[in-house]
Amino acid sequence: MGSAAQAGTILYGNNAGTAGIFKFDGSTGALITTYSQATLGHTGNGRGVVVVGNIMYYTFASSGTVYKFDLNTIRVPSLSQMSLDTPP
Repeated sequence: MGSAAQAGTILYGNNAGTAGIFKFDGSTGALITTYSQATLGHTGNGRGVVVVGNIMYYTFASSGTVYKFDLNTIRVPSLSQMSLDTPP
């Protein structure tokens, strides 16, 4: 039993390789844009991605760092570093 995404839903996916992060239309599944690793300013084996407001946070398998990217200005703001094994 499938479920339909709500109209206007945007989905993000981080490639478990080096292709970058993808933005999809949740209603149609259409690819809206790709944020290449060159655009993001970092390279690696992609893992997690979450968007809060206009900031996209993402991770790579080989790093304990959470990176952030401003979707409005399409630039990398100051990096937010957080150890994945140490509570905040």
